[in-house]
Amino acid sequence: MTNLEDFGLYTFKGTITKVNSGMCELELDGRMGRISVPIRLIVSQSNVKEGDCVELKLSPIIVKGGTKTS
Repeated sequence: MTNLEDFGLYTFKGTITKVNSGMCELELDGRMGRISVPIRLIVSQSNVKEGDCVELKLSPIIVKGGTKTS
């Protein structure tokens, strides 16, 4: 079994490519893909706009196994 404490945070850099009603799309550097997040998750001293550079930290996704039930 994998111990969650064995993993740290990974730092990604990218650019804001789209801003619309409450959502923001980020293009990650290094061909790592895109991620869409609510604007309320973005910390900035001014309004975010397309072209702004961003940095984010993510933990690895840990697969727990099984299937989700309602």
